[in-house]
Amino acid sequence: MESDQPPVNMLYEKYKDHSIMSVAMPAISLMVVINTIGVLANVLVILITISSKNLRSTANFLLAMQCFFDSLHVTAHFYLAYVLYSGKNFDTLPTCYHVMIGPLTGLNFGMGLIFFTAFDRLISMLLPIRHQQVAVFGKYEEYKDTMVVCLIIEGIHGTPTTIWSMTAAILVFGAVFIYIVIGICLRCKIDSAITAKKLYKSLFILCILMMFSWVMTSISLVLCAVLKLPDELAFFIPLYTGITINIACASNFFVLTRYSSDYRNSAREFFSKLGFPNLFKSPSEPSRTFEKSSRRNTITITPVE
Repeated sequence: MESDQPPVNMLYEKYKDHSIMSVAMPAISLMVVINTIGVLANVLVILITISSKNLRSTANFLLAMQCFFDSLHVTAHFYLAYVLYSGKNFDTLPTCYHVMIGPLTGLNFGMGLIFFTAFDRLISMLLPIRHQQVAVFGKYEEYKDTMVVCLIIEGIHGTPTTIWSMTAAILVFGAVFIYIVIGICLRCKIDSAITAKKLYKSLFILCILMMFSWVMTSISLVLCAVLKLPDELAFFIPLYTGITINIACASNFFVLTRYSSDYRNSAREFFSKLGFPNLFKSPSEPSRTFEKSSRRNTITITPVE
């Protein structure tokens, strides 16, 4: 039986003595900013969904769940920021696995929800949906002497990473295919369900963003392996392309409030309760204050005439 122990890692040899990875600093700093905004934005989607009576469909609840799991997923990068900023740089693989249990849960459920939300939209046009169930199982093997930079994907180090990547690709491309089918159905069916139309554009955009980000990251990983790049480049290149995944996870709130009138109206109601009534008004919609002042001016001028 061949040993699974990896060859000497030059990245580890160079940075094991608590040296700061200066090349990684811009990427991890940008990730921290994007993820902070993204987590806050995803929390807003969840709060708006809970508070609004108009967001009660299965798709709305699935989106709220995806926002929660996306936020859980990106917490991995806050730990990575601590590791890199402190100069610690490396953890043992078992330590990395246990630290990443929460983020990995968010990552896997988030990827699954992309597909099931698309499936829900398809079923909403064809059949009533009553229940969805996702079964998830996991397995890991510990390599006590393997030192890794604790990226989220290192929590499933080795062969499980390849299996997971293939599964994620199938789910994302499957979701894109379903949205294409839905788009064709919406064009062909005059009496297509209103609920299917409402969220189609925003969900399709979110799915495309996620697909693009994973394709970029996967291509970078494949190229690093095929070209047999040095360990440093094999770490830094996916680190930077992975920023696109963070952008996709942070975009839920912004895409939904931009392209979905239901979410925009619900966000407006939510922020009105907080004392910000003029947020999320469409450009074509005049403010109530302006309408009232115009009426007052008309009433005032009419007697003079």
